[in-house]
Amino acid sequence: MQGLKYVGVLSAVAWALLLPANARDTATVGQNAIGTMAVAPSDTAPTADAETAIKRYVRTKLAAYTEYNTVTCKPVSDGAWTLDNPKPKWGKTSYGTITGKLGNGDCPSHIYTFAAIYYTWETHSDEAIKDAIDATYKTPDGQFNYEFNFSVKVPVVYPSSETSDAAGWDGDGLGLWRQTLHSASDPKFDWSLNTVQEHDPGGDGPDTCWCKGSSIAVFDKITGGTWYPNEKGEWEYDHVGWFTTSAEYYRRKRRAPCRTTFQQQMQFQATNVEKAWVDYGSVNVLGGSFDDSTMTSNRAGQSQSITRDPVKPARRLACSKIAWPSEPAILTSAGASRAQVDDPRPVAAAIEEIEKVSGVPITYEDPPFLNQGDLTAMVNGAGNDPAALMPKGGVLTFDLPANASVGAEIAAVENMVKSYNARRGAATFEVSQDDRFIHVMPKEAGGPARRLAPVTPVLDTRITLPAKPRSGAALLDEIVKAVSAASRQPVEIGMAPANALFSQQIAIGANNEAARDVLEKVIVANDLTLSWRLLYDPGLETYYLNLVIVPPPAGKS
Repeated sequence: MQGLKYVGVLSAVAWALLLPANARDTATVGQNAIGTMAVAPSDTAPTADAETAIKRYVRTKLAAYTEYNTVTCKPVSDGAWTLDNPKPKWGKTSYGTITGKLGNGDCPSHIYTFAAIYYTWETHSDEAIKDAIDATYKTPDGQFNYEFNFSVKVPVVYPSSETSDAAGWDGDGLGLWRQTLHSASDPKFDWSLNTVQEHDPGGDGPDTCWCKGSSIAVFDKITGGTWYPNEKGEWEYDHVGWFTTSAEYYRRKRRAPCRTTFQQQMQFQATNVEKAWVDYGSVNVLGGSFDDSTMTSNRAGQSQSITRDPVKPARRLACSKIAWPSEPAILTSAGASRAQVDDPRPVAAAIEEIEKVSGVPITYEDPPFLNQGDLTAMVNGAGNDPAALMPKGGVLTFDLPANASVGAEIAAVENMVKSYNARRGAATFEVSQDDRFIHVMPKEAGGPARRLAPVTPVLDTRITLPAKPRSGAALLDEIVKAVSAASRQPVEIGMAPANALFSQQIAIGANNEAARDVLEKVIVANDLTLSWRLLYDPGLETYYLNLVIVPPPAGKS
């Protein structure tokens, strides 16, 4: 914005300040006046009522004035500009002369020489996009002495593309990818102080490793990551692919070779100057695959592979032909919303449907399935291979929450669990609640003779961990190892939002605390809304911890 203030001392001669509709300033003292130069409609110039949008790195005229005689139309003086304090922060001013006609329409047949002030934005970053220039225009005869305040704004620079380079593998089996941001219009740009994140544009999957009843959560979407580029636009790492524990699991289930693919739209935030997230670049196709010896990670048309933990080659088996519905049935009874699931883990499947209504995390922990009558094969053709087993499950009908409140959700969970427990099937469960989570935990489980007997939830195991800085992923790994050691029950990581956990720095420890409470701390410290599914695989006699993203309730984002 251009402001004008008279600061000179006039004699008894009256003066007037005129502000024409086009906001070009004119001032008159006696027979003399100062006037600004006429500009073409396409010319960039400050206006009196808004910030002026200018181009970066381009010398832009802020104003041009001259002194002339209003009676004779003769030029009196170009005048001159001086820069006032404070100086502009993100660019520089310069001065010159320029010829043209008066912008107020006076003396239309005359050409004048005007003193002009220019500004050039010089900063190659999004640290700021606005600058202020304070300057004074005065004429040698002392009749005119005005202060001007100019405000300019440049556009945010967004990346036009990024390149991706393979950077090896992490200790959990995920492929590492290093990216570099690029701007076609500004190759010298400093990308620091900005943020990038991944966004799911849809069109994901399939996860060809997963079968209904798997103890590893289905893996067909990005897991949510945020990164902070350096000045060169480099950011790292995008962790893409399968955890080694997941690949080992599916190899033992004889599902290899298999793969997953999903889509990733990168987004950019000019963090210092705006909060909006803006898509950049094309949609990336990401994924991972493995066979009996090799693991592969794919990102944006590139691939890297590694030989890791090879096993004896075996014929790939198809998922069980048991016809579970792929989607829950939504029922209506007396105006209430009801759902029905038919699933190897019906309580876990019901929790997922209830969670969708309110967006409040509900955690779930399997019982240990020990009775053969409660088990079936996850794959066809496995014969008597015990590694192929999974829970048999069944049908469960339950009420959905009446609304998205926590109270409605806890009531729905308690009623669903009560209904399941009444069947006295493979297990019974109990429900607890704290400030942030609703927990569904095993209370009883069928033993070898099928008779239900009390069980202690694995996450009741008390663990001790040092309080030291490390990533959320490293802490999660420490938690499952500590639980395995203390409970003598093997626990592995099944699926987790790797990028979010690796970028999370956390110094949480534990002093003889329940593993459930420590796990809560990890989740609460993360920016994502997460819950967990701790699933017991009866064939491998191992628990697999899956951290899952809880979507916002319908109608919210």
